[in-house]
Amino acid sequence: MTKDQNFKTKIGKSEAGFLKLIVLIVVALIVLNFLEFNIEALWSNMILPVVSTIWDICVWFANVLYSLLKVAFSSIGLVVDIVNKIIGR
Repeated sequence: MTKDQNFKTKIGKSEAGFLKLIVLIVVALIVLNFLEFNIEALWSNMILPVVSTIWDICVWFANVLYSLLKVAFSSIGLVVDIVNKIIGR
């Protein structure tokens, strides 16, 4: 098996695992619905706060990366300006 075929096999397995997870969640929600479980309460009290927290963490991480990149590019620009002044451009 070549490296390319091996990579495609790994991608296929990960996609299959993701689809299995989605199907499992859907089946669990259907079973809970048949048991007359209050899915709206589950959504508003458990799922939504977790999703919101994960989203907030992702946004914070993106802001940190943006700030670091901004500082890095500013530093590069400052170095270029100093070098240009030294060589007389």
